[in-house]
Amino acid sequence: MYRFGPFTADRTTYRAFDAGQPLKRRAAPPWSPAPPEDRRLEAGFLAACAAAVRGTRDEAADRLHTFLGAAPPSAIGWTIPIDPFFRPLRGHPGFARELSRLAERAG
Repeated sequence: MYRFGPFTADRTTYRAFDAGQPLKRRAAPPWSPAPPEDRRLEAGFLAACAAAVRGTRDEAADRLHTFLGAAPPSAIGWTIPIDPFFRPLRGHPGFARELSRLAERAG
């Protein structure tokens, strides 16, 4: 089980994201709103974070590419350039490509 701030993910989460399947709703604490049915974007982001933390830079860049490709153009991912989980990716060509993609989206 990986923990990233308020998020948790396990290998089942990653497999569901890789297969493009919606994730099952997990019970939410009574003080938080119920999560939406489909959490694939969050799973993709967590998979990229986990790969970066493990030091598998190519995998992390590929997972970011998949995550941003699945996300509609919006504010999604705007924290990636400053997110401490992605610090190990600085200088990696795949990470630079995704930062360029975010810059293009920002206009």
